[in-house]
Amino acid sequence: IKCAQYWPRKEEKEMFFEDTNLKLTLISEDIKSYYTVRQLELENLTTQETREILHFHYTTWPDFGVPESPASFLNFLFKVRESGSLNPEHGPVVVHCSAGIGRSGTFCLVDTCLLLMDKRKDPSSVEVKQVLLEMRKYRMGLIQTADQLRFSYLAVIEGAKFIMGDASVQEQWKELSNEDLDPPPEHTPPPPRPPKRTSEMHNGRMHEHAEFFPKHQVVEEEISCSVSTAEE
Repeated sequence: IKCAQYWPRKEEKEMFFEDTNLKLTLISEDIKSYYTVRQLELENLTTQETREILHFHYTTWPDFGVPESPASFLNFLFKVRESGSLNPEHGPVVVHCSAGIGRSGTFCLVDTCLLLMDKRKDPSSVEVKQVLLEMRKYRMGLIQTADQLRFSYLAVIEGAKFIMGDASVQEQWKELSNEDLDPPPEHTPPPPRPPKRTSEMHNGRMHEHAEFFPKHQVVEEEISCSVSTAEE
């Protein structure tokens, strides 16, 4: 166990934190196949001040690993967005996993890149590596493994296709959005192969790079993490 159970289970309904004199009440719990959304109420028992908390819990992300496919993760990310929880007026948003750099870093990197792409309306203008290096200035060690970095690129590519209006991707996500309480399948297809790599000479050395957005077009390639937000 890497994280204390800081929210009440369904059978408990309430939790009390004596050191801070706070009470946390579970209002509702919506369990999906790969994530859960909880509505919580946090009360300061000293001042009687209350605050609503939306708790988005991605339940099928292995530690140091990645989800089987970017599609379910992106659907989760967009559900968080649709709720308004990432809007600045509701801040601050808390994103955490265990160490706070692997799965959390993947979530923040993908979200940031897609926000930039949506704002600029040009996916090729966003360099994922540079975005990550800039984020590491504020949180050292974001993205712990090569698999997490590769998954981030794949998720950004898939998300960019959605933003740019790819009908097949939008239809796929519509089907994911209709999932209810069905358990996840025991066997799911592996992630797609990485994009084609090219080589070039630079300062006398051979460098390889992946062509994710060649000719300003999105490549035709087919993240437990929780996000909490408190309303003022």
